[in-house]
Amino acid sequence: MTHSQIQYLQLVTNHQALLRGYIHSIAPGVNADDVLQETNTILWKKMDSFELGSNFKAFSCKVARFKTMEALRSQKKEQWLVFDSEIVDRVSERFSSSADATGNAQFALRLCMKDLKQTEQDLIYKRYEEGMTVRALAKQSDRKEGALQQAFFRLHNALRKCIKQKLTTEA
Repeated sequence: MTHSQIQYLQLVTNHQALLRGYIHSIAPGVNADDVLQETNTILWKKMDSFELGSNFKAFSCKVARFKTMEALRSQKKEQWLVFDSEIVDRVSERFSSSADATGNAQFALRLCMKDLKQTEQDLIYKRYEEGMTVRALAKQSDRKEGALQQAFFRLHNALRKCIKQKLTTEA
């Protein structure tokens, strides 16, 4: 694999969360994972036509938009609630203008998560990725619910402060 192909692959990888959010925002009724997979396939095929250094976000969102519209058209046949293209365009414009800030905040969150102790990372993972309730976590960890709620309160504040600091430093 060439150096430019590796750079392109890194761009695609780094934009996955942004693209999934973009797809969700313009068409909440579609299966975003399926559309994202199809988008990735097209992005891979168009690797040679992309010029490194140009706006990958705009390029990838345009591909995602076309794949999302395709999915909406096929869903329309199945009688799902479908937004007309004007609404999709408006949401798309709004998303594009706010996505940079969201992407930066997500990147900062990932960095801040790495600064947490492993036990704190595990708590957050179980609560938000696995969807466990505080009650279930308390039973599993043999801790009181109130103590866990307080721990989550402290973790949220620490992460909020860390993200704000990283975004301020970046700006």
